[in-house]
Amino acid sequence: MKKLKLYLFSTVLFLICTRIGLRIFLPDTFYVPDESTWSRLTQWIYSGGDNTKLEGFDLTPYFGSQAFVLPSVWQMELLNITSLEAVRNTSFLYGIGGITVMAVMIFRLRLNKNSNDDNQAKTRLFLPVSILLIYGLVPSHALWATLGLRDSAAEFFVMLVCLAIQHSFQRENKRLISSIVILLGILGLSASRAQVAWILCFLLVLTSILSFKLKPRRIEFSVLGLVAFPLCLLISNVPSKSLEYEFLIQQDEKQILVKVENNKVFSIESKGLVLKKVDNKLTIAPKVTKSPSANSTIDESNADNPGNSMENFKAEEVSSEDISQLVSEIEAASNVGTLSGNSTPETTVKVTEKQVREPAITENVTAPLARLENISKERDVKRVYADGVIQEIACPVSTETTIGYLFCEIYRLPYSMTTFLFRPFVFESSTSQEFKYSSIENIFWFFLFVLLLIILLSRKWRPRNYDMPVILFLTLFTPPASLTEGNFGTAVRHKSVTLWAILFLLLSVSSQYEFQTRRRLFSKNKSTS
Repeated sequence: MKKLKLYLFSTVLFLICTRIGLRIFLPDTFYVPDESTWSRLTQWIYSGGDNTKLEGFDLTPYFGSQAFVLPSVWQMELLNITSLEAVRNTSFLYGIGGITVMAVMIFRLRLNKNSNDDNQAKTRLFLPVSILLIYGLVPSHALWATLGLRDSAAEFFVMLVCLAIQHSFQRENKRLISSIVILLGILGLSASRAQVAWILCFLLVLTSILSFKLKPRRIEFSVLGLVAFPLCLLISNVPSKSLEYEFLIQQDEKQILVKVENNKVFSIESKGLVLKKVDNKLTIAPKVTKSPSANSTIDESNADNPGNSMENFKAEEVSSEDISQLVSEIEAASNVGTLSGNSTPETTVKVTEKQVREPAITENVTAPLARLENISKERDVKRVYADGVIQEIACPVSTETTIGYLFCEIYRLPYSMTTFLFRPFVFESSTSQEFKYSSIENIFWFFLFVLLLIILLSRKWRPRNYDMPVILFLTLFTPPASLTEGNFGTAVRHKSVTLWAILFLLLSVSSQYEFQTRRRLFSKNKSTS
């Protein structure tokens, strides 16, 4: 174990030095368009901008990227650096964290336990060190983990959660620490990439169901998944905006206060004035108090149609457009002259605006379903200004209905997964230099996935408890990720998040085969003796 620890530590130092060199030689301009987005958002938050909006976005990308943006803002404040340098430093640090977590996960497999033969020990050290080097040196993965992109943050938190699950399976006396790390890791992931955090919440519940002979952990994992899900939704979703306007209309000592919330009138406070509708047009008039006597004064303006008085119809019947039109008419009259055809005293209008932001619980709960209904829109957004656009195959049925839409997405899934995992192919005509490099690297990815698939389908291999969450992550992450890709650039970047899981499973399977071989040899020697 000491040799393994030393070799892994040395490999981590080597990979850190390699990443430092890559970070230093990056150009001072945006390498990919997404770097501009995160750099601009970081600069916006650093300058005190409203985190609920960003120019060019319908919904701000801040919520769902706080774990990436906030450390970048802190660097700008402490180090006085540019936003591009800050986001690249943050991505670099998360990438180093991923390398460290990968090394710990490899060490936890205890590959050379109870080994006394130096030659055998060296042989068993070769594979874990090679796996760690592959993880840190795959070109696309190393590049995306150094550029100013949030993918490195998302990958780090995914690996951290799976490491905590592995620790919980292996260490009986420190499960509380593992549970805390799992919860914090999922919350950090929801502040990095919300959709993947939802997947991990579901993963915990499935792990609790599929874990064998570990009943206490079943309850723990289920509770953690169910508790983390609503917290993730609150962290990653943009708070709802409640816009409140108050229109205060005054005539001398008389006034009327109309409160509007989200373009709906919800309160009217009258003091000497009332609102009326004449020919579906809103206007104001003096309020006349009716006397019970026969000779009481009657509001002549309402004598023909008393139902037009604001006192006789609900506030919901008045729209904010009616109020705005009335205010505009008063302002156009310069506070004197005629208003709606009537001579009025001096009239003034005071408009105050109050913006209230609060989490919309009902909207947040349905957020995953909303994402499901907007898969095609995500693809279209990713195709804008992209060089390597992924063409969408036609669907044989109409997508106007929900059932038809879901059928088309399932129909496209095989093509989308093939594109996500293995394209661009080397024989495809390249649209850019990056496209050409990606097609060459995909030969390695194809070999890796085929090898993993052969091993997983082998009857000799039996998944262990800490293999289950890694398998579930690949199973749950790959289909939705493949359906949302619109260009090869983002597809390559998102696919690199699965690299650690593939390598971990390969190493876990090899260690199991090694253990079975050693056990057979031991049994054979024992029977011979």
